[in-house]
Amino acid sequence: MTKRWSDEDIEKTLTKMPAVEDSRSKNDLMEAIEAKSGGQLQMRSSKKKKRAFVVPSIATAAAILLIAILLPSLFNQGLPISSDENAATDDMAVTSDDGDEEMTDNAGNTAEDTPLNEPESEDAGVATDNGDDGEAAIMESLPSAYPVFSVEVITRESDFVVGVSPYIQDSEEVLGDAVLSTFHTNDPTSNGAFAALESVTVDEGEAALMFSEESLVSLTSSEHQIIESFFDEIFTLYGISTYRFETPEGPGIQFGQVGEVIEADVTEENRGYYLAEEEGQTLLLSARAAGADMTGGNGELLDLETLISRMTDEEIEDDFFHPVTDTGLTILSVSMSADEVTLTYEAGPEVTPEDRELFYQAFRYAVNTYGIDELTLIDDESGETIVFTFEGGTMLVEDK
Repeated sequence: MTKRWSDEDIEKTLTKMPAVEDSRSKNDLMEAIEAKSGGQLQMRSSKKKKRAFVVPSIATAAAILLIAILLPSLFNQGLPISSDENAATDDMAVTSDDGDEEMTDNAGNTAEDTPLNEPESEDAGVATDNGDDGEAAIMESLPSAYPVFSVEVITRESDFVVGVSPYIQDSEEVLGDAVLSTFHTNDPTSNGAFAALESVTVDEGEAALMFSEESLVSLTSSEHQIIESFFDEIFTLYGISTYRFETPEGPGIQFGQVGEVIEADVTEENRGYYLAEEEGQTLLLSARAAGADMTGGNGELLDLETLISRMTDEEIEDDFFHPVTDTGLTILSVSMSADEVTLTYEAGPEVTPEDRELFYQAFRYAVNTYGIDELTLIDDESGETIVFTFEGGTMLVEDK
């Protein structure tokens, strides 16, 4: 009975056999074997060739798998693909058309995504490189903010005058809303008559005041006088020269002892602001309210340059109001154009931040009636610059 040799038996038998030493090279051994059994070797060679066909197939499959893994990343990185890889890709197309189409779609999507992202990068670069331009564009698109003023009634002998606080605490984006808020927060009547003021509409220097009821009919004589000054001072600051009253019944309102009033004008133009003390606080008092001279030798209203000189005149002798130079700041030069005014000043050694603010606001309020667009104040020593902006005879809240 023939014994069946297993791989383990063969390995043990060969291990026990002595090693054969031969000085001949591999080629010499192959030639000797071929000489002894050429035909048999040829047959074995043929068998090997058939088996060798499997090796390239496995290698090709491995190459295809490797390319399938690497190809998308090559497209993403924009790297060139060698001709060998292209050939392997062709082989892959023959064996697996679906896989090729999938990779082509992925590559196409990647290529299409790149141009879509480029404009976003360019926009971001413009915003970064041109930050100032972007900020200017944003500032231009924002609505203007108008101040809400704070006023105080000052008693002067038997008269009542209205002073304005130099400090602006609030603002509104709509001019009419700013006027409305100023009336609501500074109502001088004992019965809260301005609570009935529902809306204010401003158009080209004219204001329409809409009251929900006849709330001004029972004013005292003092309140009537105060409200008239109240209207003059507030409307001047907002560039309003004419105002009219309306109620749900129609135009007009019963205005105290005067009777029905439909429309009225600001009594007279203002020229300049001065300093006045009232109960421990410093207010800005208009030249109109203070009774200061507002005309030149020819009877005409003061021009801006002369007005600035009057406001800083240290020879003013009045117990009620004082020149702006009482703050310790002095005007050195004045430069004017059609829509801009620049004041260069110097400050004394004991000037406080409060003094500076009074000085700035006095001129800010004063030039408001001249229809300019910008007022610039420059400290001659430090170079510090303050710029105030205006629009249509109305000061704006934002400082540059």
